[in-house]
Amino acid sequence: MHFAVESKAVTLSVGEFAAFRSLPSRDGSLQSGLWRAEMGRQWHSELEKQTKATHPGARFEVPLEVTALAGDWKLHFQGRMDQWIEHEDAFEIVEVKTVTISLPTTREDLLATYPEYLNQLSTYCQLAAKVPGLSQKTIRGTLCFVEIQGGIQQRITLNQEETRERYESQVEELLPFLNSRWKGFQRRLALRYQAPFTKYREGQRETQSYLNERSSGFSRVLLEAPTGFGKTGIGLEYALGQMKAGLVERIIYLTSKSTGQVQTLRQLDDMLPPELDPPRYFQIRNRKEHGMNSWEMPYGSSLKQLWEQSGLHPVSLLEDHPTLRLETILLLGEQTGLPPYEITRAALPYADLWLCDVNYVFSQHNRLFLEAVPGFNPGKTLLLVDEAHNLPSRAADALSGEISQDRWESIYHDLLAANCPPGITAAVDHFLTWLDGLKPCPRLDTISEYECIDFMESLSRHWMETPLQWDTLNALTVEGFFELTGLRRTVLNPNCPTLLWVKNRGTLKINCLDASYEVATQVNHFAQTLFMSATLQPFPLFKEQCGITEGRTLDIQAPAPWRDAAYQIAVDLRVDTRYQHRETYYSLTAETLYQVATASGSPVAVFFSSYRYADTIEGYLKAAFPVMRIAKQPRGLSLREQVDFIEQALMFSDLLFLVLGTGFSEGIDMLGGRVHHAVVVGPALPEVNPVQDAKMDALSHKARDEAFRLVYQLPAMQKINQALGRLVRAPGQSAKVLLHGKRLAQSGYESLLAPEYQGGQRIQSPKELMDWLS
Repeated sequence: MHFAVESKAVTLSVGEFAAFRSLPSRDGSLQSGLWRAEMGRQWHSELEKQTKATHPGARFEVPLEVTALAGDWKLHFQGRMDQWIEHEDAFEIVEVKTVTISLPTTREDLLATYPEYLNQLSTYCQLAAKVPGLSQKTIRGTLCFVEIQGGIQQRITLNQEETRERYESQVEELLPFLNSRWKGFQRRLALRYQAPFTKYREGQRETQSYLNERSSGFSRVLLEAPTGFGKTGIGLEYALGQMKAGLVERIIYLTSKSTGQVQTLRQLDDMLPPELDPPRYFQIRNRKEHGMNSWEMPYGSSLKQLWEQSGLHPVSLLEDHPTLRLETILLLGEQTGLPPYEITRAALPYADLWLCDVNYVFSQHNRLFLEAVPGFNPGKTLLLVDEAHNLPSRAADALSGEISQDRWESIYHDLLAANCPPGITAAVDHFLTWLDGLKPCPRLDTISEYECIDFMESLSRHWMETPLQWDTLNALTVEGFFELTGLRRTVLNPNCPTLLWVKNRGTLKINCLDASYEVATQVNHFAQTLFMSATLQPFPLFKEQCGITEGRTLDIQAPAPWRDAAYQIAVDLRVDTRYQHRETYYSLTAETLYQVATASGSPVAVFFSSYRYADTIEGYLKAAFPVMRIAKQPRGLSLREQVDFIEQALMFSDLLFLVLGTGFSEGIDMLGGRVHHAVVVGPALPEVNPVQDAKMDALSHKARDEAFRLVYQLPAMQKINQALGRLVRAPGQSAKVLLHGKRLAQSGYESLLAPEYQGGQRIQSPKELMDWLS
């Protein structure tokens, strides 16, 4: 659908109109394969021949464009009728629909099973009657159902009264959604919001003014500002201003760490209090936090029945709950029996701002979730990408994956148990034999790569062309095939360099090495994109990684002079944290952390390069200094649990162990002013593996040191800059930071630190450490 809300007009296809439902449903349509489309074309062609034989003057694939009123809305319909037959007493519209159920069956069963087909035919009949010259003619409609396997036909004829009733009923179904769009438009016109800050810090107002005044005409804007500067508030104030001006009708705010959404929600709550009746904003959380797998949802009539029994209606969800949160959604699900994820889907069309993970735009699979929302138009949407420094790697991860022999063994046995056609099971069996022969290697040889592509092509073709009974298949089988088809697209994309390699026998890994083309493709769909981060520099490299060409790009670097003297930095030269040497210094690292914690008197944040490193030092500390209270970052926590962990750790711990590059070190803004001492235990260089080797090879045209800097050093130091930025978030806050490891004094590493972290005092003895601490 394409809206011109200001004039209450919408352009849509007849098929869209006929299938529209105010209650969201899952009819399994995503699982209809190419075989269904191809069989449909064949039967359309066959019935066209039959009709020509009996009605030589019949017309086929007849275009229809008509404007009709629905309340005070103008609906501009576009469609194509399968058959148009002129009889002596009437005109007949015939729609041909292939079905998988056995025919013949009762008229009532067909009407109940395929209401959208009846709606489509009824709409064509009613619209055709509005065409000049046809308004006085009798128009009747016929649905010709064709059993897709055997070709048995069954026809249902609708008279004018029946088509009128179904058409008007569908108009009534659509109107609440249209009126909600109008109400949202009125909210945007009258948009009021609180200023993002009660008191502006130095640099904030200047940056805000510069962004508002200079961004017009630029489709991409890069805003780099230190952590704690207020990027979230400035970005939201700008986006809401664009919405109020009528330049965009929706905002999508993306984060690469779930913890980053905590501060964004707080900012939204402050700027858009309910008493202002603001545009509705909505946070989208993942399937796991909704307590279910989206593949395991009720389909069709069962879901519709749950909605009808619930007493809830999508139109009123965000009216009754203006600040609808996951906790409320889970409660509504518990009270009504509705899957919580379906409640989230139902709320999306009625929200003006979506807050979600980058995968909802940059993942081939996840973006279908947003693209299916009625009325969503990227061309009228402002995209904000927070923590944008992570976007290139996150986009590459979304295009990557693995294919394991164990998982496809399960899929094979599921297909056998479901008595699927032998072609698809044989294809999976052959693929398993090939996977079993894979041995660990840093890259598949050329022949094996071609074999892999052939298998992926074959399996994808079987999946799309084979008639399957979906309700007999395991949800993980369906998901496995969808993942495989996505990886096939990655491998076949000439603009996406990939590495196919084997880490463990029987497990094929497929890694996208450069997602810049994919990032650029998605970004170009939006009206404007604002990239925000504390670590976008160097700008030319970030643009290259995102496929951004110079020209329509505005670069902004925000000043924050109040941070210049906020950090006291020291570099501990006594230890070597490189993997092959760090064991020698485990005891000294533990002793150093004890000394820092004792001197601090408040919790000390300790940033490690890995969980394993943190685990090892924890063991040494407990043995040598059992009085130390250590809170170590857990894995796999929900967003709420992560926040609770930090709160508890700050109250009851001496040492807070965090891992560089995770949501705890890059997304949680709860440490500023509460943590005054921190230790960084070495840089977190990417693991040396075939993926990094392939990236180095791709940069073979550069000097070896420069390639190493781009592939290993820059990502590692970016993680440190992000972590340390969380410690000072406002004027008056300060932090003492010990960079624990001699590498961090080397120019190749130190030069990549933010300026305020460079030039720290060198520590070479216990006395120098104690003097610095005191």
